[in-house]
Amino acid sequence: MPKLLRAELHAGVAAWLEDRPAAADEIVGFHLEQACVLAAELGHRGERELALAERAVDRFAAASSVALGRGQPDGASALLERAVALVDTDDAARGTLLPALGASLFEAGRVTDARRVLDAAIAAAPGPALQARAEVERELLRLETETQLGTEQARRVADAVLPVLEREGDDHGQCRVWCLRAQVAYIAGRMSRADDAWYRAAECARRAGDDRELFDVLGWRATAAVFGPTPVDEAIRRCREFRDVVSASPVAVAWTINPLAVLHAMKGEFELAEHYLGEANAILDELGGLGSSVSHLEAMVRMLAGEPALAEAALRADLDALASIEGVSALATTTAMLAQAVYAQGRIDEAGELCRVTADATAADDIFTQVIWRGVQAKILAVEGRCAEAEALARDAVASIAPTDLLSQHGDAMLDLAEVLLKCSDSDMQAYNRSIRTALAQYELKGNVAGAARAKSLIHE
Repeated sequence: MPKLLRAELHAGVAAWLEDRPAAADEIVGFHLEQACVLAAELGHRGERELALAERAVDRFAAASSVALGRGQPDGASALLERAVALVDTDDAARGTLLPALGASLFEAGRVTDARRVLDAAIAAAPGPALQARAEVERELLRLETETQLGTEQARRVADAVLPVLEREGDDHGQCRVWCLRAQVAYIAGRMSRADDAWYRAAECARRAGDDRELFDVLGWRATAAVFGPTPVDEAIRRCREFRDVVSASPVAVAWTINPLAVLHAMKGEFELAEHYLGEANAILDELGGLGSSVSHLEAMVRMLAGEPALAEAALRADLDALASIEGVSALATTTAMLAQAVYAQGRIDEAGELCRVTADATAADDIFTQVIWRGVQAKILAVEGRCAEAEALARDAVASIAPTDLLSQHGDAMLDLAEVLLKCSDSDMQAYNRSIRTALAQYELKGNVAGAARAKSLIHE
């Protein structure tokens, strides 16, 4: 069949499908794309072909958003790459597509490609708003993959670009800025501040009519409910509300169910926590991608239940998956949590090696991870009889966590200090008990029944 006829037929099929609302965006986009490609091969690049390309780009962008909502970043990236291929390098549409493509490539674990695309998006942005969007996505990537640079640059970028996006009335762009601010606060262990920023992000997503972005933000708010100062019963209620809102997105449902598992484990309801873990893992295992390679919440459930071997199994599987992704910050946290699980099983030397790896890989302002490995390493030093070093490191961990609102993690750090004091002090039981009671107060403030029970069992009368 002659190419010109094929091009006409593809365009005709696309027009026929566009009159049918049930037609899938990806299918319509395919026919429009083929019409453009065939016409280009014949040297046709007039207004008609440009209009066909514009329609194809819109369809591929819509289909990409749906794919992300289903937890399929690989498919979403492929669709956006096809869209980018249809527009000229100086086309304003390219400036809109590249930030979204960079974000989806990162979500798919293609860090090098994401960095290349976002750097190109910043360099070739056709206007200040699109440059701002690209800069925000680049900083979100940098926070996760160039951790040694810290968070200050991300904070400066967020402060600089938000007024630009507000003037442009760009609700989607504003949503992403608030997500960037939330991540900066999250890394610093300021969960209330992070949740406030994600709340603002959710408002922007609603104004933009972007359900996919809204669902993602609500997943992060569910995670903040676990780590922050929200009492467990209130956090459970909040996560259930989020789950109802995001019910159309399997990956977002998993993001709200895993926090529910931790919260019920905190209440000592381990059977219910196990049910939620099974439900979330079934979803994430089917979807794959970066989200299925981070089992931090599952490991927390296992540790609360006194099952460090199960925590180790989940975390080791994550290490294998994350090792191929350049510099991702979750790798350091996974290694620190693995050190906890290994130490709890009495494998001191192995736990020490994991702490050394974590210390080299963790950003200075990643409070959560810094406190975990310091607590484990302090206990190892105490076992080795290096008591002055052990107590100094344990107290350093406590001092780092104290300004945050990570209540349960503050309690954990106090228990680590208490263990060091017990191993290193012959008779100072008052200092030991003070540490335990401080931990108990943090757990009770959170409503962490399991943590509180453990603390009470350690008090020496």
